[in-house]
Amino acid sequence: MRPASRQIAADWTTPPQADGAFEDGADDIDAAAVAAYRISVETGRPLSERKLAEMFGKTSRRWARNRMAEARQALKSAMADSH
Repeated sequence: MRPASRQIAADWTTPPQADGAFEDGADDIDAAAVAAYRISVETGRPLSERKLAEMFGKTSRRWARNRMAEARQALKSAMADSH
């Protein structure tokens, strides 16, 4: 357990978030993860679920799998649009 003085200091230094800021941040993280995975595939070195999750401070492989599926869907759409 942290001493009370450390807890107060930690709370004081954390900026308050506006309503909806957390959701926007989560969407940004998801989009960045999709882009990172897509780039890794395009360069021929696809990231693993574990590595992708780790890059974005996540512990859920399911979260990473979902981002990977989104990236694959975006790649398929891009390829279909180019034909």
